[in-house]
Parts: sequence; structure tokens; C-alpha cells
Amino acid sequence: MFVERALPEAFTIVRVILWMLSTRFGTFLLCGSLSHTNKWPFINTFSNLSLRNREIVLQKWFKHRFFTPVRLAFLSIKIFCVIVFFSQCNENGENLAWEAIGYHVDNHENANNSRKERPLEKGIVEAMNEDNASLPKSLSKKGLEIEIDSKNNILKVKCDVVIVGSGCGGGVAAAVLASSGLKVLVLEKGNYFTPRDYSCLEGPSMNELYESGGTCSTLDGKIGILAGSMVGGGSAVNWSACIKTPDYVLKDWSENHNLPLFSSFEYVSAMDIVCKRIGVTDTCVEEGLQNQVLRKGCNKLGLQVDYVPRNSSQNHYCGSCNYGC
Repeated sequence: MFVERALPEAFTIVRVILWMLSTRFGTFLLCGSLSHTNKWPFINTFSNLSLRNREIVLQKWFKHRFFTPVRLAFLSIKIFCVIVFFSQCNENGENLAWEAIGYHVDNHENANNSRKERPLEKGIVEAMNEDNASLPKSLSKKGLEIEIDSKNNILKVKCDVVIVGSGCGGGVAAAVLASSGLKVLVLEKGNYFTPRDYSCLEGPSMNELYESGGTCSTLDGKIGILAGSMVGGGSAVNWSACIKTPDYVLKDWSENHNLPLFSSFEYVSAMDIVCKRIGVTDTCVEEGLQNQVLRKGCNKLGLQVDYVPRNSSQNHYCGSCNYGC
């Protein structure tokens, strides 16, 4: 699964690096003097280096600024090992590492697993479940006019508006346009999931909800990009952050872009009403360890630290919100 969703470049580089480390000459090129030994043939393969020397090599790779392929290979292997160690489960949906780190997950099947109609059932066509013959029929059943260009292998769909992405912006725009009588087609590359589809297990959920299964990164491996990819976009995958539009942004929109609405009482009032309706709070009783460490580091550096407003209760700390709690 990891190999299928990894960057092709990273997969190729990892294979080359691992092969080089299995040879003495390759180990010498990548590890330098740490591969030396007093016994013939005077150079070790990576697997024969002492544990301490292997650790030193990996630390150097992680800090490498210029030899990008080596850094990318190291990070790819590290990510793979961490994902497998913490998320791979046995046939009972359990991982022995969870008890050691004090982690508990309710991996029982969703009790409300009835086969009732999904909210978007009447308007959605899941292309992954269709073929060239069935897709036109499914689209026609949804009221769309279809034209098939067999010569060029093109399927043309007639509509008034095409919206790419089903997130907060696209979803709202589609609803408003459709309510005005326009025929709207929303394109979404992610899959459609409802609560009954989730296993509550990190591994399968990451694969279902995130771009590249949560392993997307820049080509140099320096920045990981955890981007949601599913029907609903940011309305389905988010970290509960509910930050009101900053005053300086409102001022810029209003004065520099001639949009007086954003400096009006109505807009500010609308934000307050939305926050109240979805239960936004600006404090929490218990912070997660990662936030405690971040706050401590910022305080030592003299940086101001504020809570991020969330649409969650102040005492919410379930441990199953990925990066959210």
C-alpha cells in the first residue's frame, strides 16, 4: 500500500540507495570513513557497521542540505517504518505498540451500520465503480444530457456550470447555483465516505481520507503535505480550527479591493452567529503532548502563544483526532 502511494521518484531513489548500501563501494560513497575497518577488505557494508556508526550516518543524512536524493531516501524509509510500526494491525484490529505508548482506539464496527441511503446518494456518480459502458447510463439517470464521441473516445456532459472540488467553497457555490435553477456538475477526485464506512483505525483511514494516503511531500522530502482528498474537502477533513477573518484582512478587502461588505456589522455578526452555531471554543482543559512541547518551546523563545479556536468542547481530548486534539 505504501509503495503504491509513494512518490515514484522517492521509490526509485530508495531502491538505488538500498542497493548501494548492500555493497562495500556503495557504502563507502554514502557513509565515508565510518565504513572503514581494520580487517580485510577494509570496508564494511552498511549492515555490518556498528549500531553507533549506523546512527551517526542516519543523523548526517537527515541534516544533509545538498545531497537531496540521500535525504529523500532516508525520510521515505523513516516514514514507511513509522507508519507500519504504529498503524499496521493484526487480524483482530490490534497493534502491540499501542499498549506500550498508552494509546487506545475503539476499533469496533460502527454500531449504526444500517444500509440507509447515503446523504448524496441521489446526486452522486462514483466513477471508480463505473466502466466505459455504465458511466454514460449512470450520468443519464442523474438527469444529465450525454454525448458520446466514440471516434475520439470522449464523453461529453452538457450542463450549465462545472465546479472543480467539493469542499467548503465548491459545495456552497454548487448549492446556491443549483437552487437558482442551473444544472451544476461538481467534479471531485476523492472518494465518497460516510460515517458507516470508517474503521476508526489510523492506517485505513489515512489511506481513505488523505492525498497519497498521508505520505505526500515535496520532492526534496523537507516538507510533508497532509492534504485531505475526499468528497466534502475541508468540511470533512479538518483540524477543528475555526479562525475568524483577521481585522487586517477585512480592512484590505474593504479598502484596497472595494468590498465594503467585509467592514460591515453584518459580516462580523455573521461570523459570530456561525461560531455560536457550531460551538466554537477558544480554550481547552488538557493540551496534547505535541502542543505542550510547542508551547514550552515558544515560551522559551519569547514568542506569543494563543489557543486556536475550535468547534469542539473545552474538555475534548479523545486521542483519536489525528492532529486535532
